[in-house]
Amino acid sequence: MKKDEFLSIVRKQIHFVFDRDRIEDELKQHLADSIENLIEEGFSWQDAERIAVEQMGNPKEVGQLLNREHNPILG
Repeated sequence: MKKDEFLSIVRKQIHFVFDRDRIEDELKQHLADSIENLIEEGFSWQDAERIAVEQMGNPKEVGQLLNREHNPILG
């Protein structure tokens, strides 16, 4: 799975729209850092992206967890 697809799936799980952009930016940065580290280890960009996304876990589950954390009603 490519990082843009991963981010899109995560974003769809977050119901509090005011946090979506910030969460996506944080995840993008985390993925970029992971990809950079993997490239430094000798992986191609494509392999590094795939591995970094895989390491993040299931995007639907990640999004659901982030949704619970960023719920204005639950605080």
